[in-house]
Amino acid sequence: KRFKECWIPDFENAPNISGKLSHPSSLNKTEYIGALTRMKKINVPKKYQITLILSGPEPQRSFLEKILLEQTKSFEGKILFIKGKTEKKEKQFINKNIEIVSFMTSQELNEAICASEMIVSRSGYSTLMDLSALGSRALLIPTPGQTEQEYLASHFHEQKIFMMQHQDKIDLKKAWENKHLFQGMSISKNNELIDFLERKF
Repeated sequence: KRFKECWIPDFENAPNISGKLSHPSSLNKTEYIGALTRMKKINVPKKYQITLILSGPEPQRSFLEKILLEQTKSFEGKILFIKGKTEKKEKQFINKNIEIVSFMTSQELNEAICASEMIVSRSGYSTLMDLSALGSRALLIPTPGQTEQEYLASHFHEQKIFMMQHQDKIDLKKAWENKHLFQGMSISKNNELIDFLERKF
């Protein structure tokens, strides 16, 4: 009630990124401004079968890291593992096909996602905006106890857009085998916010 308008980083009509979370019936005078993302789709050769991106609070980040590291040991394809630890930039290889880095810059991450056949990540909203901008296929693993992540992952799984697995039931091999059943999403334009502001002002 204190504001003239509420600007929502999503799309008004389907398909959109956050389902009912960004379309509440109780809000008036809303404006949908499109996805806010630093990512831009670029054409690069596919270098990785899977890129795993860790993020979010501890101890769940470390729990997920341990599970995924164990499951990647039996995977034969090329894997990039981004640990999401920014204290020190480190890089190492496991079994020649698994590249592990502590973190990446925005540009490096953009290129890595575009060079990957499938992404494994949490289902946070900013991550989903990035994935929608890049048209990536993805396996979403919601952070346990974060109901908005659980809703978003389930929402996309039901629509056959992004696959969902719970943290205690991760099966990376099965996700890879079934990736073709989930089409990914590509609805965002890089100039969406600019277009909105030009119309507005």
